[in-house]
Amino acid sequence: MQFTMKTDELRKGVRLASGAAERKTTAPVLQNVHLATSGKDSVEITATDLTLTTTARLTGTVAKSGGVVINAKKFSEIVGSLPDGEVTLEGLENNSVLIRCGKIECKLVGMKEDEFPRTTKPTGTRLFKVKRANLEKMISRTIFAVANDEVRRNLSGVCIDTVEGDKVRMVATDGHRLSMVEAELGGDVDVNFSGVIVPKKGITEFKRILAEAGEEVEIGLLQNQIILSTSDVFTSTKLIEGRFPDYMQYIPKDNDKILIIDRAGFIGSLRRMKILSGNNNVVRIKLKKGSLTVTSDDPLSGEGREEMDASYDGPALDVALNAGFLAEALGTMDSEKVRMELQDELSAIKVVPEGDSGYVYIVMPVRQ
Repeated sequence: MQFTMKTDELRKGVRLASGAAERKTTAPVLQNVHLATSGKDSVEITATDLTLTTTARLTGTVAKSGGVVINAKKFSEIVGSLPDGEVTLEGLENNSVLIRCGKIECKLVGMKEDEFPRTTKPTGTRLFKVKRANLEKMISRTIFAVANDEVRRNLSGVCIDTVEGDKVRMVATDGHRLSMVEAELGGDVDVNFSGVIVPKKGITEFKRILAEAGEEVEIGLLQNQIILSTSDVFTSTKLIEGRFPDYMQYIPKDNDKILIIDRAGFIGSLRRMKILSGNNNVVRIKLKKGSLTVTSDDPLSGEGREEMDASYDGPALDVALNAGFLAEALGTMDSEKVRMELQDELSAIKVVPEGDSGYVYIVMPVRQ
């Protein structure tokens, strides 16, 4: 195998594909990427952990067809350090790969090509065009609430549901918070998701790939896989088996105490007080008519207090919250103001951006 292409083209391909490689595994081959020529002017880079598979398509000049398998991390680091210009990759004997860029030459020891898992693109399903920005925004508003829980596997991903009309709903929860967004994907999507659960690594890679995609991308379902395709990348991930909890029952309906506050100022206050909260990130939100006060007190870190003007006309409340949980959600909102609906010091709190009914965030107070 031998091919030449622009350095930035190879950088982009390695960056897009290598995220699917497994970093910690007892199967060393899964730490690699597979490079294979495709015709006279293209190369495909594939990585897989057997659940998630990503293939990036690159444009270059192929001098000799073939394929090689090399370590994803080392290859990514070398390619990332090369200067702009042209780079040539050549497969050598003993599964080594020679990388040349200007006066730079590097040789990487690889593995036998037939040791890399056989990966085939899912066929037999229709892909639907959607707006990249809409899909990326929905993922951003849910991914941070996914549980890191190997026991409760059904919580370790983002649930996607089809709702009335052309809307899609995404939900994630770790048992302490729940993030739910509902929106139109803005394309010709006509697929019934009906409670599919996309694993965290897969949805993370989707988000990373979408950040470099064009205005439209394609998505689809095939049996136990969800597929994302862009002009440069084709990626698929197996879905998590099991049922996602009935999340609608966790949306508070009787929270009658309403707080409206400047979103950016509130985020800043939470982040400052979090610094002084110690390892548990817990701050206190104290409400009284016309104002909100955020306080933090930790014997090893210090203490802080910050008062802000707010629209609030209810009784005094003193609620302990995880500042990181709340700040993360507020950071994904676009509105100038944020609305918090409370019932008492121990009940779930509903947080929504003012003027945006498609996003709901629920956070549980901390019992102290």
